[in-house]
Amino acid sequence: MRRTSLLTPILLLHLTLLALAAASVNESVNESAVPEGGQELADAGDSQGEDEDGLSGRVSTQEVEVVPGFIKTGRRISITFDKKECAMSYSAMGEHSETWSVSLRVTPWRSTCVIKSPKESKLNFSFYSISLLGGKGQPIIQDVEVWGHDGALAREEHYVMPQGASVRNAAGFVGGLARVSISRERSNDVEELSEYGYIDEL
Repeated sequence: MRRTSLLTPILLLHLTLLALAAASVNESVNESAVPEGGQELADAGDSQGEDEDGLSGRVSTQEVEVVPGFIKTGRRISITFDKKECAMSYSAMGEHSETWSVSLRVTPWRSTCVIKSPKESKLNFSFYSISLLGGKGQPIIQDVEVWGHDGALAREEHYVMPQGASVRNAAGFVGGLARVSISRERSNDVEELSEYGYIDEL
């Protein structure tokens, strides 16, 4: 009987220690858990687009069909977004039509159009002219990047900018396009910016 009476407090002590350890583990797990919706908020923040200046902007991306073959009236693709239009007139050579993407991003101070071909593109252009229209003022292009399938193309040698209003292939250039990006600064006219909702009316 004396041995039994000694074992009972020892068992109670072990049970108490086990209970305290379990409570400590649960508290640690609760502290490190992600709050409900926390991951979704992080993902949503990462998905917001920013331009090269770090300004968030509204973006429209559409797929367009680029068709080879010559026609008298010429061929043209374009998308319109937020009162801006990105357009490309062209004449292409190839066996099949291709699906390209055109993105138009609008920030408070800049509009940017990006035209991309698929990686497996086989089209060659004997003529192309790309412009970014809309808004007040002259449609002068500030920034241009033109890439062929083998790397960046050079201004004057591979493409030209007549009066700064469009980007087109240089005389004698025939080749493929991988990516073209053109940008225009927005008007700093208060009336126009207010019209687009970027500032409150004064």
